[in-house]
Amino acid sequence: MEIHYSDSNIREKTLLEAYCSRLFMGYHDNQPFNDNMLRPCPVLDNPGRFTDIVEKNGARSTDYQNLETAKEFLDKCEEVAANWTPAAERLWMASKGTACTGCHGCR
Repeated sequence: MEIHYSDSNIREKTLLEAYCSRLFMGYHDNQPFNDNMLRPCPVLDNPGRFTDIVEKNGARSTDYQNLETAKEFLDKCEEVAANWTPAAERLWMASKGTACTGCHGCR
C-alpha cells in the first residue's frame, strides 16, 4: 500500500524543511499510534489517526491518478483494519511478559 499525501515539495523546500513540516511533525507527535506494538500503522491499525493528521495539517493527495481525500482512502481500509484488530489484540495480550523468554540475553 502506498500513501500519497503531502504538505511539502522537495523542489520547493530543503529536506530538513520537509522533515520539519506540519505533516511530518503530526506523525512524530502522534507516535506511538497504539500501545499494542502489533498495531503501529496509523492507517490500517488505528483508523482515524491518519485522517486526523492529514486534515489537521493541510496535507493533500499527490496521487494524480486517484485523487481522494484521506477519509475516502481510509474507507477502503476499514475491512482490513477490522479483521486485523482482534487478532493483533489477542497476540499482543498473549505475548505480554513472555516476549523475551527465548534468548535470555538481556537478563
